[in-house]
Amino acid sequence: MNSSLIAVIGDVHHQIGLAYYKEFEVEHMKSLQRELLLLHDWPVAPPHIRHVHARRPEAEIVEATRPAFVCCGHHHTAADFQLGPTRVLGLNIISTKELIHRHGICPGWCVLFEWNGSSLQFLQPWPTK
Repeated sequence: MNSSLIAVIGDVHHQIGLAYYKEFEVEHMKSLQRELLLLHDWPVAPPHIRHVHARRPEAEIVEATRPAFVCCGHHHTAADFQLGPTRVLGLNIISTKELIHRHGICPGWCVLFEWNGSSLQFLQPWPTK
């Protein structure tokens, strides 16, 4: 892939599962080719969210740019799935003192990659279980 490494888009206003972006931001992001796309929200609703059926701008960006990897958070659950040619990695919540006391350290709140100068290689989620 002849591209730059990273592109980032985040959202700051949420209401009933809908993200708000300016149209020019979405169009600009769709014109970029990147190895890694960082999103606040997921491009598709995670399995534990059943009431969200609206088409998400994040999905449009992923479909248009076809990055090798997408990392996203918001739902605080670890995930690893394919969306077309893109590997989507949902990041878990960073452990709080309360969570560590009750459940231990939450695995998968970070992912590790290696850049070899021309492409990004996924190594592993961190911490592991």
